Amino acid sequence: MDLKHPLNEYLQGALAGKMIESPARVGECPTDNNSFPGGAVVQIIAPPVVTTGSSHEVSVRIRNAQSVRAKGVVALQGEDLDRDISYDFQAPFHIAPDQPGAGIVFSWAVPRFRSKIKWSASVTFDGQTCVGLKGRSTTTQVTEPRR
Repeated sequence: MDLKHPLNEYLQGALAGKMIESPARVGECPTDNNSFPGGAVVQIIAPPVVTTGSSHEVSVRIRNAQSVRAKGVVALQGEDLDRDISYDFQAPFHIAPDQPGAGIVFSWAVPRFRSKIKWSASVTFDGQTCVGLKGRSTTTQVTEPRR
């Protein structure tokens, strides 16, 4: 702990990775594989700006680049760039050969302090031990509500 961040902020962050309001749910995935920038396998969709103490969704889209049946686990991590806090989520996914991909939506309880969160995701496909495909990262700025 340092003098820049009060003790209560550290205590709030102690359970940060457990701040899931509800289990992950299946979300929308574009039907066109060209919707994935630069041919990415994983795409993260997070709000660019949120207010402290609110609740928002962060989505991960997985592209079925080879049009085959695929299943595995998607992992989403939010790293607080101002504090030593991490928000960790994971969920299984299943993609049929005729599906262009899958979308997984996570509900996130925003911290009660200003911060900047860097989101990253990886996918581990079943049958491929310890294979994680890095996705692109994005950030969310946590601000105080306007009064």
